[in-house]
Amino acid sequence: MIEIGSRVKIKNDLEMLNRIYRKNHEFTIISSSERGWDIQDDNGNVIYETGLINDIFQEVDDILIKRKKKINKIQKNIWQKQ
Repeated sequence: MIEIGSRVKIKNDLEMLNRIYRKNHEFTIISSSERGWDIQDDNGNVIYETGLINDIFQEVDDILIKRKKKINKIQKNIWQKQ
């Protein structure tokens, strides 16, 4: 679940506030309101009230969990074939 303090990546390029953030650019959720999350990247760039674009974010922990499950599935298939 995405909440304050979560790390998120963007799913595609995002042009906002005279900057272009490339796919997989990471941000930290720094606050939340009815208008959406406020996010900050590692360079200190902040985007406020992202409510209209919240669907482009994916939680980094979620990505790691999916990756681990996929690796486990591949390893299980390899062991079953041996």
